[in-house]
Amino acid sequence: MAPAASRWRDLIQEAFRILDRVNKDYQIIDNWSFGGGTAMMIQIDHRESHDVDLFLDDPQLLPYVEAAVAEMQFALGEATYNGDGSGHLKIAFDGIGEIDFIVAELITDAPTTDQKIGGRSVALETVSEIIAKKVRYRGSRVQPRDIFDIAAAVEAGQSDDILAALLIIPDYATETVTRIEALSEDYVSTSIAQLALRETTKMGRLPATIRITKGRSIWDGSFVT
Repeated sequence: MAPAASRWRDLIQEAFRILDRVNKDYQIIDNWSFGGGTAMMIQIDHRESHDVDLFLDDPQLLPYVEAAVAEMQFALGEATYNGDGSGHLKIAFDGIGEIDFIVAELITDAPTTDQKIGGRSVALETVSEIIAKKVRYRGSRVQPRDIFDIAAAVEAGQSDDILAALLIIPDYATETVTRIEALSEDYVSTSIAQLALRETTKMGRLPATIRITKGRSIWDGSFVT
């Protein structure tokens, strides 16, 4: 059975409603960005992504978000939510996807661009910022999906910006390489085959790029062919 189409547009409207509820009396959250896999999908159209990741710069904002969610009813149905109180809050809608509020610092010098999304002005994270965050915060446990995202971004012409971003965090990039090299190629290939890929990323040199990425440094440029 084909996977359900992404409903990220519905999810981001609910995310906007959460932010509006938080800010209904005072402007509490005024600095946030839209990143993660769906933000990357919007820019390079590489695979289907179902979740919406919003990044905050202050852990003290999460309790305000959680309090707002507790008061709300959602057009997408009942939401379940949980978090750690200081790093993230996950709001899940069964069969649809998740909205994640995540506390993380921006890494690159130009991490976002202003884009109109869902009728709002949004700070959309660049592809290089998204990849840098994957490496910085998930490098030691990087998954095949992340490897695919890196390879797809390279194929989309983002290699120079990605390399510049990863040179800011070389120790984390090296840690990510170690993790990638420890994964079996069969496991990576099988896992990627289960993703809902776009037609443009099913063809061409992308599979070869993934193999090269597994065997060489992802931040010194040697994986770019």
